[in-house]
Amino acid sequence: MVTRINGFSSGMDIDATVKQLMAARRIPLDKIMQKRQTFQWQQDSYREMNSKILDLKNNAFNMKLQGSYLTKKVSTGDETTVTATGTSNATDGIYKLNISQLAESASITSTSSVGASVTAASKINSVDASIGADFKFTIAGEKGTATIEIDNEATIGTFVSSVNSKSTLTGVKVSFDDTMKRFFFVSSNTGVNSKVELNSENANFVNNVLKLSGSSPKIGEQVTGTAEFKSPVPDLTKKIDATLGATVQKLRIGYDGSNYEFSVDKNTTIGGLIDDLNTELKATGIVAGLDSTTGALTFNKPDSNKPITFSDLTSDSKDLVSALGLPTKTPTGTSVKGALFLTMATDTNKVINSSLKADQTFRIAYDVDGNGSKNYDFTISSTTTISSLINKINASDLGTIGGVNAQLDSATGKLILTSPKGDDVLTPAIDEGKHFSFSDQTSDSTNILTSLGLIAGINDPDDLPNTVDSEADPTRLNYTQVSAKGKNVMLKYNEVDVEFASNTFTINGINITAKKATNTDVNLTVYQDVDTVYNSIKSFVDKYNEVLGAVNAEISEERYRAYSPLTDEQKEAMEESQITLWENKAKSGMLRNDSILSNAVSEFRSDWYQSVTGVSSGDYRQLSDVGITTLDYSEKGKLYINESKLKEALAKDPEAVMRLFTSNDGNASSTGGDGVAVRISDAADRVLSKLKTKAGTSSSLLSNYDIGKQMTRLDKEISTWQSRLTDIENQYYKQFTAMETAMNKYNSQSASLAQFAGS
Repeated sequence: MVTRINGFSSGMDIDATVKQLMAARRIPLDKIMQKRQTFQWQQDSYREMNSKILDLKNNAFNMKLQGSYLTKKVSTGDETTVTATGTSNATDGIYKLNISQLAESASITSTSSVGASVTAASKINSVDASIGADFKFTIAGEKGTATIEIDNEATIGTFVSSVNSKSTLTGVKVSFDDTMKRFFFVSSNTGVNSKVELNSENANFVNNVLKLSGSSPKIGEQVTGTAEFKSPVPDLTKKIDATLGATVQKLRIGYDGSNYEFSVDKNTTIGGLIDDLNTELKATGIVAGLDSTTGALTFNKPDSNKPITFSDLTSDSKDLVSALGLPTKTPTGTSVKGALFLTMATDTNKVINSSLKADQTFRIAYDVDGNGSKNYDFTISSTTTISSLINKINASDLGTIGGVNAQLDSATGKLILTSPKGDDVLTPAIDEGKHFSFSDQTSDSTNILTSLGLIAGINDPDDLPNTVDSEADPTRLNYTQVSAKGKNVMLKYNEVDVEFASNTFTINGINITAKKATNTDVNLTVYQDVDTVYNSIKSFVDKYNEVLGAVNAEISEERYRAYSPLTDEQKEAMEESQITLWENKAKSGMLRNDSILSNAVSEFRSDWYQSVTGVSSGDYRQLSDVGITTLDYSEKGKLYINESKLKEALAKDPEAVMRLFTSNDGNASSTGGDGVAVRISDAADRVLSKLKTKAGTSSSLLSNYDIGKQMTRLDKEISTWQSRLTDIENQYYKQFTAMETAMNKYNSQSASLAQFAGS
């Protein structure tokens, strides 16, 4: 670094002098930076043109599609009964529609008020005190089945939320209206395949709380696997030591010179102790808890240099410190870990068998519709969880048609499969043909049924181990059922009977929405949508004129070569408004007479005027045939539309107009057989490719296009010049510093001689 000395001896402003000297030296660098800025402006102008031509290409692409020219309109004789729109596939004509029934969702509604004082916040057992125990409630819809467990202490609102939380699995939702005091169950879709089926273990809940009529007692078949899908989870309710008896133990914790004591007896849970610990130790910064993964008792302290000690103050055979798994010696570090407090809990995300070497095929054979047993296969891999299998079963025809429900028992973690056989409880006979049959269809050493805890073959309640042949058999499920199905829309179309699952459907290219069943004929009239096609062509022509005008303006814009890009020093000496005016002049004409854009204009204009060869005799061959022409040569190719002539052509022969734009002869070496939209789209592609080579895109690297390479070269020159100028500036300061040092020495000698002479 050069030491800089101001001109105390010479009286010169050295900084100002060096700045003036460097201004002359900077002239070559300024010219390079101005050239670099010019390239930047050119790049910006090219990319602006790129964006406009891309818009034209996208518009041309849409006009290459036949559907843009064959749009149809449909008028209906009674829009209160039916509305309709046409597609390009609709055929002109008059069609007769007669709607006898609208499609409906499956729905079940309370037949009477649940109670004047009942609200969403009311508890279930307050509505009916006879509901004294928890029970299962199964919802079946067209998507599948799901079972929820209902706590008799739960509120009406909680029940509604529980049912709706399963709607993605069942396709059924419920609401409770606080004004009408009724429940409303409804399927998400309409049609005969939509259904709402409610199965409850508690009949009083269905009859007295939901207030549903038509409920009937049923007998189902229930098969429970022996495999438990459980995982250890941290358990704050776990007792520390249930064998402590009547003795109260004292735990002492020492930290930072203070002791803290805590009482523990046979009923103390780890969660209760943790609460006490965090309350007493809050000021110390120590935090106790259970590790969310391992369930280990942990103490986190803020200072690793301060020890924490644990001791049992009770003189007996019990050791509380050991029971908590805590160290007897003073531990170091910021974390102390103790015993694990875990409980095995049902785990829906537990993998069925992680050691599988190959995918297994689990088969359930069951009669879902009374037409004989069918096979339903489910693939189980080494990563398949029990919840994944349950969801697949419930979403299959087993659940959606047969009403079979698979679930995991929340208490035991065992797989349960329930079959709503639909037999009257008062009928002693059970349909022997509707039992579950399980098998492993994979030929290897692994039996996937063992992993699920199921028995191969037909699972007849009378033949299963540890069961008895009676209506009280634990493998048979007594429940109350209410069900409803949706309806299809039923109609005649030109005297042909037809029905659909939804009130919105398509016939013969006509999109129809049925709004009312009247059993009377309504006419649907399909005709060419001239206005929509006209507007599409007009939009295309307008976009072309817009782009053509922008390109023509760009290549003819005046270039003011006397206005170079401003340097930083020049900008500092100017007002903001002056800078703006100057740069507007400097940026002008960046692409004047540019060959890429000039050739693009010529190609675009030729593409519009050139006749389309190869079309049928009598077809339109030029745009002027349908009323699209230029008016004045000075407008450089701007197009005008004769609206009445174009609409007349569209009404007379829309397919001929379409061919004028969309024809494609497949010959890449010529454009004569191509329609106008095809030509413009292809020409735009070629121009865009050239522009990308010249100026890149926003995502391009500088090294991948011509202007970028030029700017990279100039950036290197700028860097070299900046280093060179720094060296020159340092040399100037070095020279002036030497001068100041010499003059200071001279002045000192002169002063000494003057003093000597004066004495």
